[in-house]
Amino acid sequence: MGPKTRERLDLYISSRTDDNPALFLSARGTRLSRQRVWEIVRDIFGEFGIKGIGPHDLRHSFATNYMNNPDAREADLKEIGRWKSDTMVRRYSKTGKRARAFEAFQRHNPLG
Repeated sequence: MGPKTRERLDLYISSRTDDNPALFLSARGTRLSRQRVWEIVRDIFGEFGIKGIGPHDLRHSFATNYMNNPDAREADLKEIGRWKSDTMVRRYSKTGKRARAFEAFQRHNPLG
């Protein structure tokens, strides 16, 4: 997360008066359910005319974008994404695999 996001989260956390360990709370002051998080994400994307996007899609996008960095390593993504297996890391980041392979070939191709 970038410094601006961290700054805003710190401000949000410092403004809270409850002792609930959950980061985001419902209107009733309880931890948001997985279903509610999915609905919030869906609704926000829907406001921009993008239908059918949920938190799971964001996880795929994060993994793919992370691995698009030439210095990225699957082991680091596994740790950051809290995946237990290498298979899951590859499944989540496979979207950009072909493009990454082609770019790596372009950089390291001895002929060209």
